[in-house]
Order: sequence, then C-alpha cells, then structure tokens
Amino acid sequence: LSDGLGSGVKANVLATMTASMAVKFAEDNSGDFLRSAEIMMKALPVCSIRKISYATFSIIDANCDGKVSVVEMGNPPLLFFFFLKCESLLSRELSSPDWENRTIRHTMTQAEDGDRIVVFSDGISQAGIGSAQYSLGWRVRNCRDYIADKLERDPEVSSRELARCVISEALRKERAFQAGDDMTCAVMHFRKARRIM
Repeated sequence: LSDGLGSGVKANVLATMTASMAVKFAEDNSGDFLRSAEIMMKALPVCSIRKISYATFSIIDANCDGKVSVVEMGNPPLLFFFFLKCESLLSRELSSPDWENRTIRHTMTQAEDGDRIVVFSDGISQAGIGSAQYSLGWRVRNCRDYIADKLERDPEVSSRELARCVISEALRKERAFQAGDDMTCAVMHFRKARRIM
C-alpha cells in the first residue's frame, strides 16, 4: 500500500512507482524486505519544503504457514486483530543517515486462523481534520475501535467489505462526504480456504 504526498498526478505517479517497486521485490522472493525497503527509500525523492518522502509504503509479506513480516514507512501503523481484539505488536524502528531522517518500522508475527491485519493511508486516520468534532482527525485509535466494533458485530465480514466500511466511515467524517486526502485501506484475513466445489 503506497500513498503519494499531496494529490494529483505527481502523487499518483510516485505512489504507483513505490507500489510497483514493492511488488517487484516481493516477486524476487529473496525475503530481505528490509533491504528492499532501504533501496526504495533511497529511490524516493524528498520534498524540499516539508523534508518528508514523496510517498509512503506498507509492505506485507505473509507465508502460507502464517509467518508475517511487515515493513512500513510513513503510513499509520498496522492494526493486528487477534480473536477480534486489536493487539499491540512489537516493532523495530530503523533509521540511517542514508535515508535522510526517514525511519521504517519492521514488524514480525505469527498469524493464526481468524487473525486480520488492517493497513491504511493517513487520509483515513486524518479524516475530518479541522472539523468541530474531529479537530485532529479521526485518529488511529478511533479507526481501531470502529474496526473492533465491526468485527464484533460481524465476525465473518469479508476483507473487501471491511475495507469498504472503513473508507465509508472515514468519508462520513469529511465535509460534504468529499475526501480531503487520498483514502486507501487494505485488509488481510487469515482463514481456511472456502470450498466452492
């Protein structure tokens, strides 16, 4: 998942480039996502005014045995739901002078049947920013509480539907239901395959 700084063509191109690089590194199957993240960070330009990267990213590598590795740079931290409750995962923060004061979070965990990982761009957590009710935005903790409530009400909700609900709820926080920033949400649900035939 990648989010470009600001909006428009430039943001779109940089986010697409970042996501494309991440997919290529994942296809490589070397397993060294930290090295991949370092290469991506070096490739991404930095805004000369705000001194932040032009694109953020969250890369999730999940194996069939449930081993999960997540590398994040600039996005709100991932939410990990274990038995429908949000759990805090230990993350390592890594930085380097080569990365121009940018840091990455690396999280590793073992997922079990029923667990979910939710990642989203800051357009979700900052929805409604500046409004009377959400002067600082919707915030990550409110997103977490909303998702936990949704899972409690419907434990079998699909990943697609849960992601749509998060975006719809974020839009409700915005003036005239118009997104003030790009909104992206992705959900990964660890479950047994459903047999169709």
